[in-house]
Amino acid sequence: MSDSSSSFRLLVGFPIGKPPPNGSPQLCQPVRTRSGAEVFLGGGYPPDRLPLSVVSERSLALTRRRSPAGGDRSKGSVWQGGSAGWQTMIISWNWLKQYVLLDMPVEDLCYRLMMAGFNHEGTAEVDGDLAIDLEITSNRPDCLSHLGIAREVGALYGRPIRLPEARPPEGSTPVDALVQVRIECPDLCFRYIARVIRGVRIGPSPAWLARRLRTVGITPINNVVDVSNYVLMECGQPLHTFDFAKIRGRAIVVRRPKPGETIEAINHQVYSLQPDMCLICDAERPVAIGGVVGGAGKQIPAAASTPGGGAGG
Repeated sequence: MSDSSSSFRLLVGFPIGKPPPNGSPQLCQPVRTRSGAEVFLGGGYPPDRLPLSVVSERSLALTRRRSPAGGDRSKGSVWQGGSAGWQTMIISWNWLKQYVLLDMPVEDLCYRLMMAGFNHEGTAEVDGDLAIDLEITSNRPDCLSHLGIAREVGALYGRPIRLPEARPPEGSTPVDALVQVRIECPDLCFRYIARVIRGVRIGPSPAWLARRLRTVGITPINNVVDVSNYVLMECGQPLHTFDFAKIRGRAIVVRRPKPGETIEAINHQVYSLQPDMCLICDAERPVAIGGVVGGAGKQIPAAASTPGGGAGG
């Protein structure tokens, strides 16, 4: 925070009463701090028992005008997750219960998670499942996955966690005989793992997998791409699959961008690259921005016959 930190005041408020009767669908309950100041917030309606963070109107950090919701009565602003650097994580109830026993009402689970520091944006029914919309604080990246939330639920309720077994079969040819991995920026990426999978036929994912992805807001594409997204949402590990036949030089090089280097992403937009970015490249050019987006032309096609192979990291 800048020199304005001496004027910054973060208070605790509790919802009181009902929304002002002016017909606005954006109003929430008035929130009162212990000093007696009242704050009105647009865009939500917090639970009665949930304490809220309130920034005083005298804080120089506040640059917004007072909301019309409270008019001149509003003496501050409720600090919501989006303005505090939180990240959205949608959890599938049916998926989550694969890892931890869920015999409590979903309302109780969401309340316990909120009291543990996770903002609950809402719960929606999706195709026979429940999509629980949480906001995760930046100091809890371990909870940006179903396994991460399962561990948190296990800690809150004192229950064991059932971890999935992952024992992929090994082929007869060592991976390093097929593709070479070289890391030139260990400060940005200290480890990169590649696996080559041959003889995969591209096609639709099984219905159960596609349904889970849709519940958490991801559109199914094909079995290979969907598996990488499934792993991301399951354990929080970013993956990217490449068409092995299009990886030049049979090499994966992790490096910083060269001066003036660009990449065409899978959305066919061309992006200028900054010196502190982590690039995943083949022997000649970038194929992805690490953990962010893949490059056009190297991804697994949406529909095809059996490809020559695939590589991921």
